[in-house]
Amino acid sequence: MAGGRETPRQKMIGMMYLVLTALLALQIKDEVLEKFVLINEGLKTSNATYDQSNSQSVAGIEKAYVDLGENEKDKAAVDVAAQIRQETQVILKYITDLKDTIGVGSGGKEEDGSYARSTLKKYEEPTRIFVKEGKADELQKKLDDYTNSVRTKANSVLSETSGDVINDWPTLALAGADIPFYANNKKYKKVAEQDFAHLNFDHSPLASVLAQLTFFQNQILSRESVALDRLAASIGATNIKGFDQISATVLPKANIVTAGTDFEAEMFLTAASSSLAPEMTLGGRGITVDGSGRGQIKFKASARENEYNADGLARKTFTGEVKFKQGDEEVVEPVTYEYFVARPTIEVRSEAIETLFLNCANNLNIDVPSLGPAYQPTFTATGGESIKGTEKTALTVVPSASEVKIDVSSSGTYIGARTFKVEVPPLPSFDILVDGKRYDPKKGLQNAPRTIKLILTAEDNFKRKYPEDATFVVSKGSIQLASGAIARGTIPINGLTVDASVNRLRSVAKSGDRYVILIDEITRVNFRKEQIKIPYRKTIEISIN
Repeated sequence: MAGGRETPRQKMIGMMYLVLTALLALQIKDEVLEKFVLINEGLKTSNATYDQSNSQSVAGIEKAYVDLGENEKDKAAVDVAAQIRQETQVILKYITDLKDTIGVGSGGKEEDGSYARSTLKKYEEPTRIFVKEGKADELQKKLDDYTNSVRTKANSVLSETSGDVINDWPTLALAGADIPFYANNKKYKKVAEQDFAHLNFDHSPLASVLAQLTFFQNQILSRESVALDRLAASIGATNIKGFDQISATVLPKANIVTAGTDFEAEMFLTAASSSLAPEMTLGGRGITVDGSGRGQIKFKASARENEYNADGLARKTFTGEVKFKQGDEEVVEPVTYEYFVARPTIEVRSEAIETLFLNCANNLNIDVPSLGPAYQPTFTATGGESIKGTEKTALTVVPSASEVKIDVSSSGTYIGARTFKVEVPPLPSFDILVDGKRYDPKKGLQNAPRTIKLILTAEDNFKRKYPEDATFVVSKGSIQLASGAIARGTIPINGLTVDASVNRLRSVAKSGDRYVILIDEITRVNFRKEQIKIPYRKTIEISIN
């Protein structure tokens, strides 16, 4: 977003802007508001680090001017750096006051200093102040004026000292047409047509507007940092030795990360010099230090389930050290940094979300959207068998107990678990066909039958969801020919039976007799062709006229 040679962190912040504006353009759900609160808090932490670093940069430029003999040609860099710092503080306060104004107008904070969820949902006050009363236009002008002023002031020094001038800084107050994702996508034509005010503030809830304003402050500090770095380089401030105040700093890309994703940050000495050749460790292990003296931190963020609080955040810390030479003395600066791991949301899609069926192929789709492409899942089932599908999120679960727990990990990092109740499949309905026709008990039979077909029909909803598990067959019972209380013949059923031949009873059957069909057991054939025995009591009588 800053133009020129952007750092990886600045590129990340630019991508966050696109994500933020994309969310503002959608009809978001209530729970997304809480994510804006997390984004806002993470940006505020990053901004505080940025602000401290920029103040120390100004102090470093002043000290370099003195250490280098107070050369007259360097005085302009000192003055401009101080002017830029002052100008930055003014616009940062202006935006902070805006946040306070819309916060109070929307209902104000609770006693603990936070906003209630009902307040975060409100959009009337931001819409009134920014869109209807034109405060967005005023903000847009201040953002553009700040960018132009800082660039002009910095370049007035850089051009005289053959420094690295700032050539291209696009507006911070982007409209829809300024964002390629919208401008080059026909699906978002209406969004691309929105101006700065409507894109960012029209009917936007308070939570998103606060995050957006904090993001603008982040970009302002980023541009100030670029200008100060180039001013420092123009007079050799980056080669200063013997600082009177030195501290080790961690600058994260995000202060809140989702379990399973990378925590990325830079560990460095404020006003660091590559000539100091610092050595850095994290948790006792050495880390890579680049040419500018900044250590690169990257590790998988994770947390145990019992570490998450009610808001789904786990407080974590790490420690490190920065060693460097100051004259003949070796100096060790310790670092302790606190960050938060956010519990990822496990989304499960299936025909039956909360209940699975015993010994059936329950097809699930288990995703963790917040991990994006980094999601490389493995699943472990307790109380059943898990079968990995062809897609990375696809899973077939075959329960063998009354409850199934599925543990989800990604790239070796534990994410969380989902637990499902398990039920026995519903029993089928029973019917018969006599010599190929449905039996009507009101009419009875005129002649003794040759065949009786035993039909078990799965419950409609179960058959639709589990077609490969919905085959039922009679497996145990008998067919008797009875005359009064006397059995005149019996055909036993001791295997999977659909069509039962009763032709041998035909010769002894006579008018007034009846066939008694007794069913003691049925068998369900599941998707693996396994035969699952099920007790089933059913008696049907067929009369011969």
